Amino acid sequence: MISPIIARISLFRRGVYSSMITLALAQLLSYAVSNPLDEFTSGEQGINMAHASASISPIDPMNGGMEFYPLAVPVLIGVWLIVRRIVYSPLGSVIIAI
Repeated sequence: MISPIIARISLFRRGVYSSMITLALAQLLSYAVSNPLDEFTSGEQGINMAHASASISPIDPMNGGMEFYPLAVPVLIGVWLIVRRIVYSPLGSVIIAI
């Protein structure tokens, strides 16, 4: 019932505007459909960390301590080096061009 209206609006646009309008109308429809279920799913509220159980790991980044820092910094540097290597490779040039 709604799809002919959406098709009518989006088909008369050209280029990227057609896809932008289609995606925007799909997002509006998604909000309209999922909003009545919000009281059951808590979809817009996310996960409440106040009710999260205690961490099962000895490294807990949520307690405000600095014990997570020595693990996070080398991982961050490693990921940055991998991404940098990919970006400056021939494959990265193709990905950037796309």
